[in-house]
Amino acid sequence: MTKRDGSFLLAREENPDFTFDEVIGKTIIGGRKGGMPEMTLEWVLKQNGIVPDEDVAIDTSIQFAAMTKIAIEQDFYASIYLSNMAELARQHSDNVIKAKNKGKELKHEYKTNLNV
Repeated sequence: MTKRDGSFLLAREENPDFTFDEVIGKTIIGGRKGGMPEMTLEWVLKQNGIVPDEDVAIDTSIQFAAMTKIAIEQDFYASIYLSNMAELARQHSDNVIKAKNKGKELKHEYKTNLNV
C-alpha cells in the first residue's frame, strides 16, 4: 500500500492488476480510529482520489493489537512523523503557490488549504 511503512491491503482473492477504484463501495477494516494503520489507509485512499466514508466504508471497530506500551509509543512517534510530513508538504505547497504568483499584484495572499 505505501511501499515502506509495513502497511498492506489484503483481499480475499488474488488480484495482480489491482487498482484502488476497486475498493469503491466496499468496507475496509482500518483498525483503531485515529491509529496509524487507519490514518495511513485514509491518506492512501485520498492520494488515489477516493473519499473515505463516502466512496468506501472504513470499519474502525476492530483493533489490530492490544495497546501495549510499545504500541502506544509507536503510535505516538508515528503521529509526530505524520505531523512533520504534513508540515513539510504544506511548506512545499506554499513555496509553489508563491512562485506561481511571483510578480502578480494580488488582493489576497494565497496559501495552502489545510482543510482538505
